[in-house]
This record gives sequence, structure tokens and C-alpha cells, in this order.
Amino acid sequence: SNAVPVTLEEFGVAARNYPIVFSMEKPAVAVVVLGFRRGENLFIDGQGRWAPESYVPGYIRRYPFIFMEMKERNQYMLCVDEASGLLEDGAARPLFDGNQPSEITKKALEFCAAYHRQSVLTQRFAEALESHGLLTDKGANVTVPGGQTIALQGIRQIDQDKFRALPDSVILEWHKNGFLFACHTHFVSLGNWSNLGQRLGRLLRGVKPVAAPGTKPAAPRPTAPAGRA
Repeated sequence: SNAVPVTLEEFGVAARNYPIVFSMEKPAVAVVVLGFRRGENLFIDGQGRWAPESYVPGYIRRYPFIFMEMKERNQYMLCVDEASGLLEDGAARPLFDGNQPSEITKKALEFCAAYHRQSVLTQRFAEALESHGLLTDKGANVTVPGGQTIALQGIRQIDQDKFRALPDSVILEWHKNGFLFACHTHFVSLGNWSNLGQRLGRLLRGVKPVAAPGTKPAAPRPTAPAGRA
């Protein structure tokens, strides 16, 4: 995927490597951009290994486990993707110890529960941005080595002028609940567009482009937010 969801708790570390932006749909989803072209993650090498110096988002690290919402019961169920290729027969690393969850399953449950709590908080943050009209449809123009310009559309960013005009009462509230830090981290993360362009440039020097001339890169399309399957 060229974009995956990221939680508020991850903003600080994710901003070191990736641009953090917001999806076009409402409610907005905070995502890290991993590549310019659909289905292309510039942080994965040809052997499927993640770049060692880069942060791996929790959305990916929890896989193949995921929470699925059971609205009729107001509960969440821990699920596993059986088609992931990560499950195998045998007793070396069981999911259950008799009728009880094994240590692996317990850790997965703890991780997914913590991730879900952070996802809910991140959704509140996105809703707060929407309520104050701060999210603006703004793409990114990146020049890759060789002079080619990549225009990425279909994303939203926080409007800095509107952000500076927020009432003092909102600034104080957001300072206390962590939203203010997240806004500043988002602004800092936008400096990673050039790093992303450098990665694409190195890839293009070794691989011939397959897109027809004039083809625009696809907008980041995050996978389903937490709590949905």
C-alpha cells in the first residue's frame, strides 16, 4: 500500500520518516504516505524487507491480527487473517493453550486493544480538525532526481493560516489533550516529501516507468481504519 493509517501516539516517531496527511473522505483518516503510485511502498525492498532505519506503523505490525467490531453486542472480536500466509500447523507457537488464549494471542489482544484506543483518539482529533475547518485539499509537488515532477493529489493538510487563527481557548484545550503537538508534528512531517522523492528517484533509475506519459500518480488510498474488517 502507498498509504496506511497512523494513530496520534505514533505521530512523533512517524514524522521522522513519512509525510502525515489526511484522507479526503469524512471523517478523515490520518495516514502516512509510503509512496506516490498505488500499490507501491517505497520503504519495502525487492525481498519484502522494510527499510531498517524507518518506523513501521502499528497498523502493519499488528497484522495478521485485527479487531472487528460487533455493533449488536457493543464488543470487539480479535480476528486473524487466515490467508496471510503467517499461520502454520504445529504446536510450536499455538494460538490457544487448551481452552485459553496462548501468550501469543494475549499479546496480540493487548496490542490490538491499545491500538484501537489510540485509533479512537485519533478519530476525535480528525473530527476536531474538521469542526474548525482546518483541513484543506492540498496536494504535494515533488521533484525527483532527473527533474521529473510528481504531483500527488487527493490528500488534505492542515491549513496553517487557519490554525494560527484558532482561539486561545482551543489552543489551550488542544495543548492539554495532545492535539496541539499532533498539529505541529504534522507540519514537521511535510518536510519528508523530498525524502520520498529521493527514494522514488533511486527506484526509477533502476526500473523503467510503466505508466503512460501524462499519467498522474494515484492519490494515497489507506486500507480500512481500525475496528473495521
